Amino acid sequence: MKIAVTGGYSSGKSSVSAVLTTLLDCFFISADIACKNELQVGATGWQQLKELWGPDYFSEDGEVDREAVREKIFLDPASKKELEAILHPLAHRQIVDAGLRADVCDKHLVAEIPLLFESDQSYDFDMVIVVSVAEDIAISRAMRRDDVRASLATSIIASQLPLAIKEARADFIINNDGLFAATYSQILFFVADRIEKKK
Repeated sequence: MKIAVTGGYSSGKSSVSAVLTTLLDCFFISADIACKNELQVGATGWQQLKELWGPDYFSEDGEVDREAVREKIFLDPASKKELEAILHPLAHRQIVDAGLRADVCDKHLVAEIPLLFESDQSYDFDMVIVVSVAEDIAISRAMRRDDVRASLATSIIASQLPLAIKEARADFIINNDGLFAATYSQILFFVADRIEKKK
């Protein structure tokens, strides 16, 4: 089974994906990690971004200035679309390849894709999990985790599809508002109800 994990900003997608990957002993791929790899010096995404934006968003040793890029894309919607047009197809290729490898090895695939519904890329998943969290909790967690200002966290959330729309398109919703023990119980239920029953 190919499972996509998505949700709102700072909702706990990575934590849910990590538990699922452990429980299922499956292949895992993260769209965020794929995109970060594409921004490493010399990678295809890095080359395309440098050609598009020039040297202002790169350090002297060629590294992408991630903080400057993050500020730019969430304050300038056009720049965000430019970056996504570079990275999303590259990440899509890696995710599709991971799915093919999972098929060959007869394993499940868990793919963490934060912008699954926002992306123009086409995917073929058997199950889509949306990790849900209240906006105020997401902002608080983002400020602690990413050391960002509340205003930037709010802008990031506003730039994505409303959580209610994502939930409406989900096959399964995991609420991560409270203690992770409660979230873990929901993951166990998902595995038992949506995967084990289908064996």
